[in-house]
Amino acid sequence: ATAAWATAAIGSAYYHLPPGCSPYPYYTYTYYNCGGAYYQPQYEGDTVVYVTVPDPATNPNPPPGQ
Repeated sequence: ATAAWATAAIGSAYYHLPPGCSPYPYYTYTYYNCGGAYYQPQYEGDTVVYVTVPDPATNPNPPPGQ
């Protein structure tokens, strides 16, 4: 199951993270690193979903307001 999480398509959304994910602070945001896959928490209404994103450190443009 871990390999499936690590190969998740960018933009995929999940209601839960796999076990063993660690917080990955970048600028003022906290992402989650799960075996090489990165997730950004976002709200869908009142529910938090975790969206697969590229490694934030490789983004040439920092998040807005930074």
